[in-house]
Amino acid sequence: MRTELRTEIRTTSSPNQTSSQSQRSSAARWLGIVCSLGMSASLAPGGCTTDAAEVSDDSSERDTNAGGGTSTEFSQKREELCAATFGNTDSFELCTEDAASCTFSAGLGGSRSCADVCEAAGSECLQAFGNATSNPCKVGPEIDCDTAGHVDDICVCALDHSDGESVNPSSTGGNPSPLSFDTTEMPRSLGKELVFHSGFEHGVDLPRPQVEGRQWWQEFRGRDEATGFSWDDDLPGSPRFQFLVLSDKNISNHADNRIETVAGFDGSQTRALYMEQLLDDRDMDYNSRNQLLFGNDGGFANDVYYSYWIKLQGDLNELPQKCNSTASWRLMGEWFTANDRIGYEIRDVGKTPAWHLKHERRASGGGWENGLFGDTNRDVAVPVGEWFFLEVYLKHSTGGDGRVWIRVNGETVFDQRGRNRTGGQVSDMFTPKLYDGYRNACRRFQWVDEFQIWR
Repeated sequence: MRTELRTEIRTTSSPNQTSSQSQRSSAARWLGIVCSLGMSASLAPGGCTTDAAEVSDDSSERDTNAGGGTSTEFSQKREELCAATFGNTDSFELCTEDAASCTFSAGLGGSRSCADVCEAAGSECLQAFGNATSNPCKVGPEIDCDTAGHVDDICVCALDHSDGESVNPSSTGGNPSPLSFDTTEMPRSLGKELVFHSGFEHGVDLPRPQVEGRQWWQEFRGRDEATGFSWDDDLPGSPRFQFLVLSDKNISNHADNRIETVAGFDGSQTRALYMEQLLDDRDMDYNSRNQLLFGNDGGFANDVYYSYWIKLQGDLNELPQKCNSTASWRLMGEWFTANDRIGYEIRDVGKTPAWHLKHERRASGGGWENGLFGDTNRDVAVPVGEWFFLEVYLKHSTGGDGRVWIRVNGETVFDQRGRNRTGGQVSDMFTPKLYDGYRNACRRFQWVDEFQIWR
């Protein structure tokens, strides 16, 4: 049995992007990446294979639930379009975007090269990737299109639709991919301007944590050579990592942050922030956490938009068992006042993870209690083990103009409007954040890239 996993990315370069970023983000280009988890002895030619169609069922079900029609109808139409468009390829996923070029992927078998596979389908090889044998679902280094590969190699091919025979998403009965969005659309519509952007590229450094007071802290240093923004001078809120680990503990046993070179959201090699939580410090009054803490200099956090790409660990759903715990949540971001806190998190880890947004207020005896709102979204999937684009906007207000808006890969998860504070202004903003309820020793981690703040 062959199983495949697909991720598709489309990004639009902003005016502030450098030429190297534009090449990496590749405006108006679709990249379909097929990840081989196992390989059958032979695959019958003739359009969509059984296994590829099964994957299409899973991914298209989310699309059609939002836009009408059944996943079965969508899959049948997609299979017809696959065969008509790509012909006799071993395996592929159809890009249903009405664009000048359309891409698909093919897993290699035997000793063929990606160039041969793409050419046989009447297309051109854009990129080829190798897969790490220890983790077949992790895209490895980019390799030459002409290099003959093996069953775990991935080809990214482009099929020219400039003759007007483009595949139209509406003809499938479903919606276009939720990743076809402009990453600058929301903040600009809010009248925001980009004040900071870093992809943790060369020039950015993350020195070892230092003790201050009773606990450990860590701060970025340097100017991102790719974006030109400085962590020392340009970012509001004077952010630094807070660990909630006492100073008499060895921080390396509890948490770690570093900049790593990894396969990024578009498959190319990039520098990204790696965040890890290992062990709770039970001598603290609160559970340990690894979080980037912002102050509210000039009140910027009262009306702020931020975004970043993030990749959660692939074994997220196995953590309750691995950590020997009943905890089933991961908090990803928060805002605090003296009387209020607003947080967004992942719930039902270990089952079917879902997004949750909540407002809480200070209880009379201390601690927190349910506040003005709480909502769970089970319609927008929580991507696990793959990069996704997270956007967050807060308008903190005691009136009807308050708003908490969160979008994942171009799909709105929450748009909570109205009063969202009962007291003073935001005192602290935490993002990105790695915090859960596991008190036993176990490894939790995530990667973050292309961090932006607009105000």
